[in-house]
Amino acid sequence: MPVATIVPPSSTICPGTSVPLTVTGYTCNVTYNWTPATGLNCQTCQSVTTNPSTTITYSVVVTSASGCSSTQNVTVNVLPAPMSQFVVITNETCMGSTFTINNQSIGGTNYEIQWGDGSPPTLFNNFTPSTINHTYQQPGQFTISMIVSGSNGCCSSSYQFVSVTPHVPGIYNDNPSCCSEIV
Repeated sequence: MPVATIVPPSSTICPGTSVPLTVTGYTCNVTYNWTPATGLNCQTCQSVTTNPSTTITYSVVVTSASGCSSTQNVTVNVLPAPMSQFVVITNETCMGSTFTINNQSIGGTNYEIQWGDGSPPTLFNNFTPSTINHTYQQPGQFTISMIVSGSNGCCSSSYQFVSVTPHVPGIYNDNPSCCSEIV
């Protein structure tokens, strides 16, 4: 019986991603038994997909119809991901007012903030800003998303919702930060 080989022989992934693993060497009249089952989509298949949450070593035993077997191991390394987190100082304000978010992310080197209003994203490379400002020019409900990537290529994202109210001059105070205050 030929020796089983696992392709790729080792792998490194980011959290939340997967990697295919395939046994090569022979495929006729054999069975496969992958252990442990953690993160595997199939324990008895020649080709499996795994998405473990932590680094893990898998073993596969390939057994022929005559009872001969071959065992191989493969390690899937899971890199740490940065943590994307931010707080919106005010979740509701008037059109034309500035929103400030406090960045509380950990382990990031590159940041992309999408404001949800069609404006270009705010980008920071190799810099960790603590506060970021944005002014909405139209009323509505918007989703702010922050994507943080680390030096190892792994990333994470977080989301917050904000509401922008139109400013109605005349019957309301002309101060755009007080659009619901009646004069």
